[in-house]
Amino acid sequence: MVNRRHNAGIPGFILPACMAWVVWMAVPVLGGPAQVQISQSSLNPGFTINAPGSYILTENLYATSGVAVITVMTNDVLIDLNGHTISAATNVAHGIRQIDGVARITVKNGSLIGFRVVSNAALHLPGNGSMVQSVRLLGCRESVRAGMDSLIHDTTIMGIGVLGGGGFGVRAGDHGRIVRVEVKSVQVSGAFTGVEAGERSVLRQVSVLNCSGGSPFTAIRAGQNSVITESRAGGNAGGTFVTGITAGSNSVIRASAADRNSGTFLAVGISLVGPGVVADSRALHQAGGGISAGPGAVVVDNLAHSNALVGITLDGSSIAFRNVMSMNGFGAGGIGGIAAVQPGNVMDNNVAIGNARGIQLTSGNNLVIGNRTSANSVTNIAIIGAPNHVGLRRNVTTSGFVERNGMGNINY
Repeated sequence: MVNRRHNAGIPGFILPACMAWVVWMAVPVLGGPAQVQISQSSLNPGFTINAPGSYILTENLYATSGVAVITVMTNDVLIDLNGHTISAATNVAHGIRQIDGVARITVKNGSLIGFRVVSNAALHLPGNGSMVQSVRLLGCRESVRAGMDSLIHDTTIMGIGVLGGGGFGVRAGDHGRIVRVEVKSVQVSGAFTGVEAGERSVLRQVSVLNCSGGSPFTAIRAGQNSVITESRAGGNAGGTFVTGITAGSNSVIRASAADRNSGTFLAVGISLVGPGVVADSRALHQAGGGISAGPGAVVVDNLAHSNALVGITLDGSSIAFRNVMSMNGFGAGGIGGIAAVQPGNVMDNNVAIGNARGIQLTSGNNLVIGNRTSANSVTNIAIIGAPNHVGLRRNVTTSGFVERNGMGNINY
């Protein structure tokens, strides 16, 4: 019986039609194309996919020559590794190779091992709309290359031994989505990038841990207008220039961490190049600086602790609000808690405790108000550039003091 009170105004044919649609959707589709099976005997010397559809491995595959194990020549292909492994021979460039000009490939549920040829990815998927799901890549120099509008998720990349030359974990094009991807213990001697996506991308729960390489070394990178969230770069070591997490202009980095990344000259934990937001993040024990942002950035509610050079660097026309900086600036050439190296910044309501210098104004035209500084070994506020606008500074030696002037800076 139809409840007329709750269905008033619904034409009588709608509910029967909806019920018929639900019943139709519940009936299995019969006579659809079957999955094409791929076995070792299918390789001649590799396996080529020329028709759209679903393909499934029935056993582990071992490369037998210098060609890709599987080559995809058409759009709209699903390859289910089915829990199996594709292993490389010494001179095999790709485990799965998608030719240029085709799109929409999905690879899921299995492993690739030992693809080490320079400038060739184990999963070479340059077309638009690629998906990599629940895949492990072990001992590969270049693990996943994907095109625009790609989704890579629930995937793990691990190193085996040290490889000469450079490498990378994941490189995706613009509009990429990289979620729950871990790169760990990859060791190369040349340039290295852990996870990278182009403009307007989203990186969430990405981690690059305990990797090593030459210079430049970047653990996590996204192009402009991107979001990086809940991600971590930790325990990595590189050459001259090492960056933990970085994003281009008009991006957001939030709820992320960079810790214990080191380089022979300079290591920066979190770097926002241009305007954007760095929020709710941590930069700890960096061999160089903790957080660098600007020009035109907002840096809010972050923790910078025990970084060798400086906790937070403002590169001009930026705002730092409610950040905590502690124990920064004790490396060679160190500065301290927070530094304005280009003009026109606002520092408001930050806390600098136990740094070499609490706040340093290298440039001019900065506004410094409502901050709290304590136990900074060289000085609490160092004013080098001019002119600057620094709120009333009070030295407080008694407990229970309450500052009534919201513009004042308190030195404990």
